[in-house]
Amino acid sequence: MKFIQLNAWMGNNRFSLIKFLEKENADIVNLQEIPGGLNSDIYYNFSFRDHLMKKLKYEYSFYSETLESKVLGKRITYGLLILSRYPITYKKSLLIAGRINRRSLLTISDYNTRLLQHARIKVGKIVINCLNYHGYFIWGTKMGNSITESHCRHILKYMGSIDQKEKIILSGDFNLAPWTRSLGIIGKHYSNLDLRYKVKTTRNELVGITDPVDNIFVNDQVRVRSLKVPHVYVSDHLPLVMKFN
Repeated sequence: MKFIQLNAWMGNNRFSLIKFLEKENADIVNLQEIPGGLNSDIYYNFSFRDHLMKKLKYEYSFYSETLESKVLGKRITYGLLILSRYPITYKKSLLIAGRINRRSLLTISDYNTRLLQHARIKVGKIVINCLNYHGYFIWGTKMGNSITESHCRHILKYMGSIDQKEKIILSGDFNLAPWTRSLGIIGKHYSNLDLRYKVKTTRNELVGITDPVDNIFVNDQVRVRSLKVPHVYVSDHLPLVMKFN
């Protein structure tokens, strides 16, 4: 099976991104920074989720909004999206930080509203627990602090409530370098693929940051066959493409 992790950069390079995802044709895709919402046709980016769904034709999806506002009287949202070729039998959004704001997309406190998505995906008799996360943003550093450590402990506790005999995949733009103390909290119990595969960066020349801030964690039930980081310009982040059994 194929799994893709990608921060979609609000769809700012949407045509290349959609073309890339069409070509890869992954079974499961975790995406962050997805604009969506109802009546959002006033601007293409605000309806990026709808365009993704129409173009990629995934039968199953799970969208969780972290921010909601209105622009020229139209409702718009921003959040996380899981796409799947297989049935999603369970969906949960867990608030990790902040609050779901119904008024503004602009303030830093609103921007740091953070959710963890959990989708149980049924592939025949196999269950894949797919978790999607966009990490807390700290200006000027990807080394984390006591806040990100607390969030990682929260995530780890939730992951521990999942049946460990089932497959577990956690991915996201964590806004943290893979060797940080924060991600080490999760990495003590789940395999950190950035470290295992010595990923050098998950950013490109569209931004000046070089730390590999996007990551995938898996439990022992996920047999990883390969992990690639294609150097493509579909976002200001690079995608992580994992093949697994």
